[in-house]
Amino acid sequence: MWRLRAALLHEHRAPLKIEDVDSPKIGPCDALVKVKACGICGSDIHIIEGKVPGYPRKFPIILGHEAAGEIAAVGQEVRDLVEGDRVAISIHYYTCESCRFCRTGRENLCNEWIRLGIDVDGAFAEYVKVPASYLLRLPKELSYEEGAAITDAVATPYHAVVKLGKVGVGDDVAIIGVGGVGMSAVQLAKLSGARKVIAVDISEQNLDWARSFGADETVNAREGDPVKRVFEITGGVGVDAAFEVVGLPQTMEQAFNCVKTGGRMVIVGVTSELLSFSPRRMQFNEIRMMGSKAMTRTDIADVIELARTGRINVKPLITSTISLDEINDGIDRLKKRVPNIRTIIKP
Repeated sequence: MWRLRAALLHEHRAPLKIEDVDSPKIGPCDALVKVKACGICGSDIHIIEGKVPGYPRKFPIILGHEAAGEIAAVGQEVRDLVEGDRVAISIHYYTCESCRFCRTGRENLCNEWIRLGIDVDGAFAEYVKVPASYLLRLPKELSYEEGAAITDAVATPYHAVVKLGKVGVGDDVAIIGVGGVGMSAVQLAKLSGARKVIAVDISEQNLDWARSFGADETVNAREGDPVKRVFEITGGVGVDAAFEVVGLPQTMEQAFNCVKTGGRMVIVGVTSELLSFSPRRMQFNEIRMMGSKAMTRTDIADVIELARTGRINVKPLITSTISLDEINDGIDRLKKRVPNIRTIIKP
């Protein structure tokens, strides 16, 4: 047993405290990972602010679920990983692997799902313990910072855009909210063959970045009704697919109202508030509305390969890197919506 540095949340709406904690003891099927990079995610802010009922599961807790690092040690039953291997860390700390969702590749819906940095201690630390089966090899072509961003900021929109939204050749697409996740959604929609990708946000800086990621049109929602503008851009028709990546009822309603007859809307943002929409419009226009929850390990593996082969570019997502001691500054920037795509902590 030895001591390591970590950032702990002791209560809601309080700054994280940098403390020395005992090193985790790994079991026979676990790995100890030296954290090289960990992203600050909007979900971390929701948990800190107490906006997710019932979470975190314990206090104090080490947050951080978007990470990559180097294997420091493995349990005696781990055969396919050794000390020094580079890995991306899945948020999936545990799934039952036997329910119908796990058996059909939908482990993100497992009722026994335990998440890194949400249900158990995570990667805002120098080291983290992870079941070895939830680690993915990180190829040498990708940095640890890119690997960290891939595990959530890219894999989550991949699950939404490619797996559920099924964006295809010739589709017109609206991305409502182009922060860390939405920016990747823009890039993935273009990769999937979208004819026109429309980025909607209230930050002109974010819209500028969205253009660099492939957005064909941008709409500043502060300057007028974004739904009206989307219909103008699409010749009065609407989009084939709209993705809401903000987590507000207002923006979810905007996404729904942007969709054309026969189109689909995918909710990626998280809120506990109620949504108001027209069931008649949904029924008579055969609009499909669905939610997209996180990602699977397969999604992460797919995105790693897309990044390794250069089909997507993850590097521009990383707009700032900070030390563990600066973590509260990074959190405050995200809370205040200071223009920034992804802040990566390097413990």
